[in-house]
Amino acid sequence: MTETSLIALVSPQGVIARISPARLIDPDAGTKPGWRWLPIVEEYGEPFGDTVEADRVLRLVQDPAAIPQPKRQVAKTLVEARVDRYPGKLTEIMAILMQDGSKFVRWISRDYPFVNFDDPDTIAVLDAVDLDPDEILAPGDD
Repeated sequence: MTETSLIALVSPQGVIARISPARLIDPDAGTKPGWRWLPIVEEYGEPFGDTVEADRVLRLVQDPAAIPQPKRQVAKTLVEARVDRYPGKLTEIMAILMQDGSKFVRWISRDYPFVNFDDPDTIAVLDAVDLDPDEILAPGDD
C-alpha cells in the first residue's frame, strides 16, 4: 500500500529541514525562494521470510506527479465468494496454501483484508486450480 501522509521541507541544496504531517501543511502557501515541499510516500514491501510483517520504507518523492497510485484491490471475502461458485475449488486452494505456511498466513491475516488485482501469488494459485484470475479478481462487488 502506498500513501502520502508526510511532507518534507527541502532546501535548495536538497537537505530536508523539516518533516510534517501532510494534512497540516499547505505546500502552495509559499516558502523561501528555492525551498519546496515534497511528499514522502510510505510503502510496504512484501512480507519477509515466514513473517507477515512487511518492510516499511519512507521515500522522498522528487517529482510529486510521480507518486505511485494505489493498485486496485479486491476484498478477500469477495475472492472467496467467487471461488465458492465452483464446487471443490476452495478446498483445492486451501490445500495449495497449506503447503506454504507464509502464503497461508498472509491469506488469512486480518491485517490484510484485500489482495491486489495483479498479485502474482494469487494469480498462480487461481491458475493452478484452473480458475480465470480475470474473472475472480474483476472489479465489482457482485
